[in-house]
Amino acid sequence: MNYNVFGNEVKQEVEKLLGTEVRVELRQITKNNGIILDGICILEKGCNVSPTIYLEEFYREYKNGMSLREIASRICEVYEKRCRGIPFSLEYFLDFEKMKERIFCKLINRELNKELLNEVPNILCLDLAVVFVCAVENEEFGNGSILVREEHRKLWRVSKELLYEYARENTFRLRPFELKSMEELIEDMVEPEEKKLLKEIPMYVLSNQKRVFGAAGLLYDRVLSDAGVRLEDDFYVLPSSVHEVILVPDHVAGSEKELRTMVHEVNHTQVEPEEILSESVYHYDRKKHSLSIC
Repeated sequence: MNYNVFGNEVKQEVEKLLGTEVRVELRQITKNNGIILDGICILEKGCNVSPTIYLEEFYREYKNGMSLREIASRICEVYEKRCRGIPFSLEYFLDFEKMKERIFCKLINRELNKELLNEVPNILCLDLAVVFVCAVENEEFGNGSILVREEHRKLWRVSKELLYEYARENTFRLRPFELKSMEELIEDMVEPEEKKLLKEIPMYVLSNQKRVFGAAGLLYDRVLSDAGVRLEDDFYVLPSSVHEVILVPDHVAGSEKELRTMVHEVNHTQVEPEEILSESVYHYDRKKHSLSIC
């Protein structure tokens, strides 16, 4: 059974198991960097908000021998454990006074998200763009985020500049940034020879304490300025993912061509496609307090 047929068959099996109390929808969700995923949404009566249960992993299980009935049962289990009766209602989301403290910044690639940027409020930054996400945090539902779209902004009757103002403040205050040396982060995971290399070529990881959308630290000169003080040098910024970036002091960085090659290789071997931030290398000048593309 090909993937498209699989999705419809799973939807029908889920409907058989759950009956008419809920509405089951098969949706295509556009993720960051133009990645499109298929998923099942199970909506209770009177509710228009539900997490998406993605099908890609279930299709792999199907090809390995799991039956459609088993897959539908697994999806229903996920729904019962994580989705049924979530307290996050559409009415709550549409109240800006209630949502404004939940809005955070996320940095994404401008070129890879051209179509998306036509649909969401955004602020341009270098070859990147700042978009806005609303954090959803609940013990039963788990942690997640909802991308703020133009229709949300219009319903809230706020400008993208005001969204940016709230998001910058919330991001800095509620998701504190931290800078750790690579040696500190992976000390117990590397061999003695690699530890020696890390000391000779020091690299630092900038993210936030939650390790979610931590690349947004690039938006704050005070974060970059403090990093320069610790590194005691100007530095290059290698975009590791939307969640973190790597800082390399000028005096050990090597050539910009080598750095770009490193970024390219990491993006294509270590990072999930939807989490890639950029192929560019950036440089921070401490005296000018300036971050620029190399």
